[in-house]
Amino acid sequence: MGEHREPLDDLIRRVVGDPEPAPGDRARAEARLAVAMREERLKRRPRWSIAVAGAAVVVFIVGLLVVFDVGPGFRVSAAIEEIAEAIEEVSPLSVGDTQFLYTQSEARALGVIPRDALGGVPYEREYLVYLLPRIRETWRGTEGGLQIRETVGEPVFFSERAETVYYLADLEDVDRVGETVTQTFIDGQIEQWPMGSDALDAVIRDVIVTNRGLPEEVEYLDVAVDILRDPLQPPEVRQTVVRLIGELEGLQLVESTAEAVTLSVEYADREVRTRLTFTITSFGYLSFEQRANLTADEEYGIPAGTVTWQAGYAQPIVVDSLDTP
Repeated sequence: MGEHREPLDDLIRRVVGDPEPAPGDRARAEARLAVAMREERLKRRPRWSIAVAGAAVVVFIVGLLVVFDVGPGFRVSAAIEEIAEAIEEVSPLSVGDTQFLYTQSEARALGVIPRDALGGVPYEREYLVYLLPRIRETWRGTEGGLQIRETVGEPVFFSERAETVYYLADLEDVDRVGETVTQTFIDGQIEQWPMGSDALDAVIRDVIVTNRGLPEEVEYLDVAVDILRDPLQPPEVRQTVVRLIGELEGLQLVESTAEAVTLSVEYADREVRTRLTFTITSFGYLSFEQRANLTADEEYGIPAGTVTWQAGYAQPIVVDSLDTP
């Protein structure tokens, strides 16, 4: 993830010739930079079209005109802040006592079956791996009622041998391929998260999983993104989560528009270089996420460049029955 550096401090050092900027120098520079950013945002031009090619910001410091090339961390923070500000204008979803919040997602996840669970079918690798697509629909009531309807699609394999073993072991019956299954719960829990930044940060750090050998930033991001998956979380919580995500180190800006921001982070998972990419809309909803192997996974026999998890989420809507839309 690397050591965090403040690009504005580096700029001040170069201009005023001091090893460390004085508090007054930094405050004046930040104030002028904030004004320049706000004015540019109000012009409704393509994001970060300030000066030339979207990478330069004009800053006045101690009477000098300076063109400052902003770094990746700065661009991430700026894009995140614009999405957070957009969420401020979002009204909470109004779901009546007899209504439901409906969501739909289409995902493709990695299936991993140990060799000893193949029912005696011989297989040369320790694990049989494949990708299993599914469509999930959910109806959630304000009192915790929950209905989930899932349809499982045809699996995707990395080799003909893996496909043959899968069907010989009758795993399509285990995965219920081609079936649509509906489950109903009367007391589905609605997670309550604090709205304040410090309180929410503390709760996230308290519940992160830390035994997977992943960087702490990735563990933190897993919890934060999971909060955004919940359509019943209010805008205030979503806004706080978005700003907390923006404080994490190592994030890269993939794309930024008025409607959404797409970010990514790279890390090692069992020595496999991995990239996590996700998109947050201006409503504060998660609309897309993806995990991809940048290097081959020798243990599972997965080629480099394989997307091992991907999901797209439709924006939730309010419906009047469990049969709609």
